[in-house]
Parts: sequence; structure tokens; C-alpha cells
Amino acid sequence: MSDYNPSNWELTKRLLGYMKPFMGVFIGIVLTAFGRHGIFALIVPLIVALIIDYILVPVPGNTHWFIELVKNWTGVTDPTGLLIILCSMIVGLAVIRGVFHVVHITLRATLSQNILRVMRRDFYEALIDKSFSYLDKVMSGQIISRVTSDLGAVDLFYSETVREIFRHGMQFLFTLYILYRIDPRVTLVCCIPLPFIFLSTHMYSSRISGYLRRSKNQFGDL
Repeated sequence: MSDYNPSNWELTKRLLGYMKPFMGVFIGIVLTAFGRHGIFALIVPLIVALIIDYILVPVPGNTHWFIELVKNWTGVTDPTGLLIILCSMIVGLAVIRGVFHVVHITLRATLSQNILRVMRRDFYEALIDKSFSYLDKVMSGQIISRVTSDLGAVDLFYSETVREIFRHGMQFLFTLYILYRIDPRVTLVCCIPLPFIFLSTHMYSSRISGYLRRSKNQFGDL
């Protein structure tokens, strides 16, 4: 087990392979993550802007299609009534965000625990099939380390890392698209530091991986 490498790409692909039976749960995690962060963060500022521009500090003769839609649906035309309705929408969105948050956390825990159950079963079956000579060579602390700390890291990988990679990747592409629509030259300037960031991150991870590997082996030797 001395060649154990937690940053190995083959290991990462193998970990991702455990997600295949639970892709429905993962899709639910992604959708609820968008509902948890995106809906409230995108819609509420727009409602606040409508409240300021068309109710609190209105410009005579200026209107907005959403304000007109609310008037047609509710029949309310006075500023106070519209203010109450829009504020109620903000409260309703906060409640919806809370529901998404609860469902999201539940799905995350379901995904990670289901995968860990499968991995523990595979680990146990693989350990049972090992020969006595193998068990004599490997210290029991190394095996315990794999069951405890390593599976804890795997739990974090499924519950946080995969979701964050997907979410931040989508945000990155969406941000680049918005910047490109505003000004392609600004987009190019913003992309100039990216190679240096990726290179420095790779250099840091390559250097720290050796320390992590030695720490893992020392923990197993205890």
C-alpha cells in the first residue's frame, strides 16, 4: 500500500463509476442546488429592483411588463398593495429556497451513504478473498485506515466535491458567456490569468500529494 496515491486520475474515474447506479439522485442534487442558490439569488434582486423603480420611486408614465402582469392577475393597482404582493413573493421564494435546501441535503446524504455502503461491501468482499500471505504483509492499521479515514474522504468527495465541480463549472461557462456578450475584449483580458491559476494549482497539488501520501501511510502505521 506504499504506492497509494489519492490524486490518481484512475482512482477518480473509479470513484465516479460508483455513481452510475445513483445518477437519478445526482441529477436531483444538481437541480436542487440550482433551486437552492440560483432561483433566490437571481429572482429576488429583480423583484427588489422592481419595488424601487416602479413602486417606491416611480417615474411617471414608466411601467414594466411584470408589474402589469401582477396587476392583471391580482386586480391590485395601488402602490401599497403591489408592495405587499412583491414582498410576499420574496418571502415565498425564501420558503421555496428552504425546501430546496432540505431536499438537497437529504439527496446528498443519500448519494454518499449509498455509495459508501456499496464500497464497504466491495472492500469487505475483496478483503475476504485475500490470501493469508497478503494479510501477513499488510499491517492491520493500513486496513483500518482505508475503512475509516479514506472512506470519510470519499464521503466528502461525493457529498461536496462532485457537486461543486459541476456547479462552479456551469457558473464559469455562464460568466464567460455573459462577459463575451458584453465585450469580447474584456473577456479575453479576464481569461489571461487563467493559465497561471491552473498551472499554480497543478504545481501545488503535485507538491502536496506526496505529503498527503506519507501522512496517510504514517496514520496506517500507528
